[in-house]
Amino acid sequence: MQMKIELEDLSQVRKKLTVEIPQEETQRVYEEVSKRIASVARIPGFRPGRAPMGLVRSRFKNEIKDELIHDLLPKSYDEAVKSRDLKPLALPQIQKLEFQPGQPLHYEAVFEVRPEFQLGSYRALSLQKKVSPVTAEEVDAVVARLREGLAKFVPVDGDGRPTRSGDQLSIDIEGTYIEKGTGQPAADASLNEQAVSLALDDAGTLPEFNDSLKGAAVGETREFTASYPDDFARKDLAGKSVRYRVTVRAVKEKILPELNDEFARELGLACDTLEQVYTKVRQDLEHQREHQMQNSLQEQAVDQLLERNPFEVPEVLIEERVEQKLQQVAYDLARRGLDISRGGVNWQKIREEMRQASEREVRAALILHRVAAAERLEPDEDEVDQELERIAKARGETLEKVALQYEKENRMEQLRDRVKSRKAMRWLLDQADIQEVSP
Repeated sequence: MQMKIELEDLSQVRKKLTVEIPQEETQRVYEEVSKRIASVARIPGFRPGRAPMGLVRSRFKNEIKDELIHDLLPKSYDEAVKSRDLKPLALPQIQKLEFQPGQPLHYEAVFEVRPEFQLGSYRALSLQKKVSPVTAEEVDAVVARLREGLAKFVPVDGDGRPTRSGDQLSIDIEGTYIEKGTGQPAADASLNEQAVSLALDDAGTLPEFNDSLKGAAVGETREFTASYPDDFARKDLAGKSVRYRVTVRAVKEKILPELNDEFARELGLACDTLEQVYTKVRQDLEHQREHQMQNSLQEQAVDQLLERNPFEVPEVLIEERVEQKLQQVAYDLARRGLDISRGGVNWQKIREEMRQASEREVRAALILHRVAAAERLEPDEDEVDQELERIAKARGETLEKVALQYEKENRMEQLRDRVKSRKAMRWLLDQADIQEVSP
C-alpha cells in the first residue's frame, strides 16, 4: 500500500504520524465493503443481495464508512509505524480522521515511545554506607515490646487503689459538645456511652483523658474538657471540643510476664530459652539494619543515575506504574477483609500521591534497562522463577497460581524487566565506590 506518511516529533517521547491512504486503495476497499454489506442487507422489496448498489450505499453509508475505516486504519497504522522503525508503548490517539467516498483517507495518530537518551556515566558510583551496629538498648527495647504483648490484665480489688499508668479502665461517659467561639454547650448535641474501654497512657488515648483519670478510684466521677484534632478517626468528634463527665466503673492492672525461659516459649518464636530470644531479636535487627543500608545505597545510586540522565518520561508508563500500585493497594485491603467497593477509599487522592514516586521508579527502570543492555545483563529462567516464588510467598498463594496469572495477563515480560532492573542494580553496587561512615 503506497501511503503518504509524515512523522512529527511532538516531544522526546511523543510522536505524531500523519497518514494519507490514496484514493485508489480506499476505492478498492469501498467496493469490497459495499458488496459485503449488500450481500446481507435487508431492504424492503428486495431479497438479500439483490438490492441496487446505489440504494445499498445510500441506506448504509455510515456502516460502509465504519467498516472501511475498521479495515484500513489498523493495517495502515502498523505499516506506517514499521516504515519509521517506531515502537509505540500503547494504542495511539486517532485524531482528524477524514474520509468521503471517492477520496483518500486521512488521519493523525499520536502516541508515545521509549525515550532515546545518551547513557551517562554509571560505573564507580560514589556511595556512602551508614554503619550503625545494633546496640544492647535496641535489643532490650524490642524484648520489652514483646513482653508487653504477653501482658495480662487482672481486675483490681475494690480497695480504693487509685488508677495509674498502664491500667485498663472501663468507664461510663456523658459528653456535651461545646460551641466554637462561645464555649457554651451546644443544644441537642450530647455523647453518652457505657462500658468504654480505655488504657491510661496508651498511644491512642487523648492526653486529657490520661491527665484527668489518673489517680481516680473505682466509682469516682471526674469532669474535664477534651479537644479533638481535625484528622481524628471518628468523624463525629474530629475538630470538636467536648465537656465530659466520666465515671470509672472498673480497673484492671497490667501484669507483665517474668523474663525467663517460660516467657521465651510463650512468644511463639521457636525459642526455648530467654538467651535464644535475645539472640534472635539481635539477628532480626541486624537483618533489618542491613536491609535499610542496602535500600539507602540503592536510593543513592538512583539519585546519581537520575542526575546524570535527564530525559522525558512517557506518560503511559507512569500511568501504568500507578495502576500497578493501585492494584497492590486494593489487593492488600481485600486481604485484610476491607470492602473497597463502597466508596470508602479515596482512590483519586491515592493516585495523586503515588504519581511522583511512580515517575521516579519508571525513570530509574529505563536507565537500569539501558545499563543492563550495555553490560549484557539478562535474567535467566532460575532468576525469573525465584521472583515468582517471592511474589507467591508474599501473597500466600501457590507458585503455580501466580505463574498462571502472570501468563494469562501477559505480564511475564514486565516481571523479567523487574528482574533485569534488580540485576543491573546489583551490578552497579558491586562496581560502586562505597565509603562506610558513621550515622
